[in-house]
Amino acid sequence: MRRINVLTLIAVACVACAPMAGDPCSSSGSGTCTSGAEALFCEGGTFHAAACKGPGGCIANGSRFSCDISGDVAGDSCTPSMEGTAHCAAADSRTAFLCQGGAFVAQACASSCSTSAGSVYCR
Repeated sequence: MRRINVLTLIAVACVACAPMAGDPCSSSGSGTCTSGAEALFCEGGTFHAAACKGPGGCIANGSRFSCDISGDVAGDSCTPSMEGTAHCAAADSRTAFLCQGGAFVAQACASSCSTSAGSVYCR
């Protein structure tokens, strides 16, 4: 019986070690994948969550990682450094999603949403 309690305590301690959104951090620009579809970015001394729902998801490679936001939709989280960034909706050529206030919001385009040279055009 005592052995189970010790193992439970170790498991709880390990879960508590994983960073969470809002936790302090010291290396701005660093981050980690928390799942295949979410990342934590260290910005301004705090971890911020970001959705990575594009086909590339969130992939960690040693101390580097990538977060594909191309599939993110309205309500998905984005970080302060993403503020103002946008992407066209994967399933709808007339909608753009803009990072605003920590979450993506939908912006209707009159005729089309397109990308060119890293810029998004909502016409």
